[in-house]
Amino acid sequence: MSLSSQEAAETLSDIERIEKRSREFFGYQKGAPLLFIWGLVWVAGYLASALQPRHAVLIWFVLTVAGLAGSAVARWRTSHSLSWRFPAIALVLFCFISATYLVLPPAHPIQYGAFPPLVVALAYALLGIFGLPRLLWLGVAVFVLTLAGYLWLQPWFGVWMAAVGGGSLLLGGWWLRSA
Repeated sequence: MSLSSQEAAETLSDIERIEKRSREFFGYQKGAPLLFIWGLVWVAGYLASALQPRHAVLIWFVLTVAGLAGSAVARWRTSHSLSWRFPAIALVLFCFISATYLVLPPAHPIQYGAFPPLVVALAYALLGIFGLPRLLWLGVAVFVLTLAGYLWLQPWFGVWMAAVGGGSLLLGGWWLRSA
């Protein structure tokens, strides 16, 4: 039994679609635990910073180190190896945000809290554009919610970001896990 050229083309198209969906699913399964970890970091960091603004730098330092360690453990558990890419990306983002603060120092403390989520939203949106569409929507949500809090809810920005920033990441992790 031989296939017609149309049947062969349809079969190849089906294989490509399945391959694409498999890559998406794999990416979502790898990303979900990281979103849970960083969602918890954001909730704890923004709430603690809102309650103890004088200690915000120390709070975020400790929570960032904990988040990086948790991310490394999660990556190791899902792939049984530690890739250099995640720490490299984290380092690049840290250097970019720090350099931006140096070159364009924030005039108001809330700007310190708003800029990193906007960078994270950009990263998620770019990942979404390059093959993980759910991350595009997560990036858009984090972007819009961060700007809304910055523009209209400055007195409650820390609590807002804990709820909607951290909450978006937690819900995003659940959404990716259900893919």
